[in-house]
Amino acid sequence: MSSSTIVSTTAPSCSSLLKWVRDSEVWFSDGDIVLAVKSSTAAQTVHLFRVHSPLLTLHSPVLLKKISDNTNQKPGYSGERMLWVPETNSKILEYFLRSLYNPW
Repeated sequence: MSSSTIVSTTAPSCSSLLKWVRDSEVWFSDGDIVLAVKSSTAAQTVHLFRVHSPLLTLHSPVLLKKISDNTNQKPGYSGERMLWVPETNSKILEYFLRSLYNPW
């Protein structure tokens, strides 16, 4: 995974210090939501993906429900909405998002 570290901070629901890592390829400046998921390889690390919610909801009924529900959304990393996705790991989410944005 190609990514760059942004900041270390505490998660809203966790008392331990976490390292937040922004994905360099699946991070769109015009994205309206940040997906946050625990790293599949590094302990105490959260991977962030800034994407477009209409694209997600078109291709994923699970994410449509989560985004529509609003209960998993927290104040954003840099102002936009943040959605925690605890049901998966960073590699699986990365592959899914890359397949949406670069299908070939």
